[in-house]
Amino acid sequence: MGVVSEGADPDRLRDVSGRLGADADRLDQVGEDGSALLGVLVENWTGPDLEHFSASWPGARQAIAQATETLRSMSGQLERDAADQERASEAGGGGAGAGSSSRPSSGGPGPGGGYASGDPHWTEPDDEVYGELDPEIEAAWDEMTPEEQDAVLDAIIREQAARYGIDPPDITYDSSMSSNEFGVWRDGPRELVLNPDLLDDPQMAINTIVHEMRHAGQHEMIRDANPSLIERILGTDPEYIDGEGSPEDVEAWDENFDDYQSEDNGDTFEEYWEQPVEVDARQAGRDYVDDLTPEDLEDLVEDAESQPEPSDGPTQAPGEPGPPGTEPEDPEPSPSPGPAPTPSPTS
Repeated sequence: MGVVSEGADPDRLRDVSGRLGADADRLDQVGEDGSALLGVLVENWTGPDLEHFSASWPGARQAIAQATETLRSMSGQLERDAADQERASEAGGGGAGAGSSSRPSSGGPGPGGGYASGDPHWTEPDDEVYGELDPEIEAAWDEMTPEEQDAVLDAIIREQAARYGIDPPDITYDSSMSSNEFGVWRDGPRELVLNPDLLDDPQMAINTIVHEMRHAGQHEMIRDANPSLIERILGTDPEYIDGEGSPEDVEAWDENFDDYQSEDNGDTFEEYWEQPVEVDARQAGRDYVDDLTPEDLEDLVEDAESQPEPSDGPTQAPGEPGPPGTEPEDPEPSPSPGPAPTPSPTS
């Protein structure tokens, strides 16, 4: 039997990471379905067989939960290994990254991901692409500390997570991201990574958070469009979120994530820029920034202030500094989303 090695190929590592994350989701669903089925049985059946099943299910459920956690942990580790490999390749003058090109390649985040990124030559964000932020919000943002800014972004994440019916992820700040890399959503480990430099730019910080959460929402709608057998039996099929995506949209996103376009894969920038999941996520970020009012910001600040005090501050990539003004944790390799695309093709 031959030895299979994945260590030299970051794209392949991320592919395996995404598959493990998807397997974890499916296994977690098995546990939820089993618990739901037990509830139905208890209401409609009695006897020694039910008693045996009821007595044995908690142990089985715990084993399923442990296996799910193991798969998620392996998925996250492979993401970090891919980032380590890219950094090693860049240090040696090769591998992933922009190379000698004046524009970075649009390397994708791997299966189950999504990017928000920008032009390395820009001086000001394009309001037509990223939205126009109210000047009062910009002024209020400038008066906040980095910790307060992070708390507001967390409030936006909670708001968006509730919109899509998912658990809110923490923000992982990764200072190894280049100046034109804004953020990335990795659906396998359910991880939202943000460039900490964006805290100096409220327009791009807010846009990027909503953009990446839209990728998370796209994945959730894809999962909702494919209910499990137990969900169908129990009549608990998840419904499409009103106004969020038609069945045709969700089918297009599903196919798109299976064939995510990036220049690293030999695709053109235009193919990256115009693929359905990115068009949709850009619109979500732009609309949110355009529609945000000073009163909305006050509500977000109020929500942030109502949350329990974090025990160890904003989450950050291991060994990397978090938002400006925070201290790095233990020096371990940090996850990296890889190279990123520019915001619009040049004419």
